[in-house]
Amino acid sequence: MNFEFDEEQYLLRDSVRGVLSQNWSIAKLRRAIGGSGHDAELWGALSELGLFQAPVPEAEGGLGLDFLSFALVFEELGRRLAPGDIAQTILAVELAFRFGDGAQKQRIAETLANGQPALAIAFQEPDRGFGPEEIAAKATAETGGWRLDGQKTLVPYASYAANLLVAARTDTGDLRVFLCDPRAAGVTLRQNETIDPSYRAYDVAFSNVWLAPTDVLPERGDTGAAQQLHQLCAVVAALEMIGCASAALDMAVEYAKQRQQFGRPIGSFQAIKHKCADMFMALETARSAAYFAAWALSGGDSGAGPAASMAKALAGDACRLVCNEAHQIHGGIGFTWEYDLHFFIKRGKFLEYAYGDASWHREQLIAHAIEEARAV
Repeated sequence: MNFEFDEEQYLLRDSVRGVLSQNWSIAKLRRAIGGSGHDAELWGALSELGLFQAPVPEAEGGLGLDFLSFALVFEELGRRLAPGDIAQTILAVELAFRFGDGAQKQRIAETLANGQPALAIAFQEPDRGFGPEEIAAKATAETGGWRLDGQKTLVPYASYAANLLVAARTDTGDLRVFLCDPRAAGVTLRQNETIDPSYRAYDVAFSNVWLAPTDVLPERGDTGAAQQLHQLCAVVAALEMIGCASAALDMAVEYAKQRQQFGRPIGSFQAIKHKCADMFMALETARSAAYFAAWALSGGDSGAGPAASMAKALAGDACRLVCNEAHQIHGGIGFTWEYDLHFFIKRGKFLEYAYGDASWHREQLIAHAIEEARAV
C-alpha cells in the first residue's frame, strides 16, 4: 500500500506555498495586528488559484478534491501563520458539500464566486466542554422554520463570513448544523481578545433568530454533520499546529547553527542536539497521526473519530514541546516582541485548546477503547 501523497496533492501544496510567499509574511502579519484580520489581497490570490472551490465536486463546478488533499495545505497555512479565515472556509465548504442539499450548495458556491468568505464555524460554547454532547444552543421548530437561541465563542472571522455553520440541538435532542447569516436580526457579535493577536475570533449570541427550513443541513450516513464538523475541526487544528511547530523547529535549528558560545556553534553541543532530536521525533509522530486522521475522514472510515482524537492530542503535545524548546534554544531573544518566534507559540497555544485539548481527546480515546472492549 502506498501511503505517499500523490503528485496532484503536492502540486496543490506548492501552489498555495507560492501564493503565500508572494502575498503574506510575518512583516505583513505584524502590520495587520489591530486591524480586521482579513487580508483581501491574499484572499483574492487564493481565490484566483481556485483553492476555495477545490472541495466542491466536479459536477458542481469545483475540482472535487477530498479532505486528505488539503492536509498539506492546512500544514502550510500553519507554517506561514496565514489568516485563520482561509482554513475555516476550506473546512466549512468541505462539510457543507458533504451534507448540504442542492440549494444550499448553490448558495455557498455563489458566495465563493463573488470572492467573499463563505462560511465560518460556530461550534464551541462559553463555559461548556469541548465535545458535541456539550452543545446547548437550541433550535426550536416552528411553523415554517426554526428559532435559534444560544451562545458560541471563539468563532473565527465571524464578521466577514456570509454564513455561519452553527451546531445546535433541536426540540427532540438531535444535534444538527444550521446555516445562519451573521447579520440577521437577533445575532450579536463581540470580538474576543485571544492569546494570538493576529487571529480574529468572536463571541456570537443568538436570540430568537429566525431560520428557514432550507437553513438546516440534511443528515447523511451514521455520523451526523455536527459530529463530523467537530472531527474535521480537530484535525485541521492539528495540521495547523504541525505547521507552526515545523516553522519553530526550523528557526531553532538555524539559530543553533549561527549562535556562537565558547568559540563554537551552540548546535554542536550535545544538550542542544538532544533537544532538536526530541523536537523532531515528536513532530514527525504527530504529523503521521494527523495525515492518517485526514485519510480516515476523507474515506468515511469507522475509526475516524479515534484517529481525529489521536491526531489532536499528539499535535497539541508536539507543538507545545517544540515551541517551548525553541524558546529555550533561542534564550532571551526568543521572548522579545521584535523576534518572530513568539507568534508561532501564540498561534500554537490558541489551536491547542480549540476543539479539545490533549487531555480531553485522550479521554475520548479511553472511552472508545472501553466501549469496544465491552462490545466484545
